[in-house]
Amino acid sequence: MFGFQPPQLSQEEIRELEDAANFTIKSFAGAAVALYFCTSFVMSLVSSPNGVADPARQPPS
Repeated sequence: MFGFQPPQLSQEEIRELEDAANFTIKSFAGAAVALYFCTSFVMSLVSSPNGVADPARQPPS
């Protein structure tokens, strides 16, 4: 429609792009899991009056 077709990617270029996409997804998933596990600790630090986490306090279920 606009005059030309985009160039075809080689198998090597496709593999490199797939590897980059996989790395991005794994990095995002790892960061999300780390944030999920750290949330209760950080929230207990923020909500405690003296800034020290209370180990006896359990996060709400």
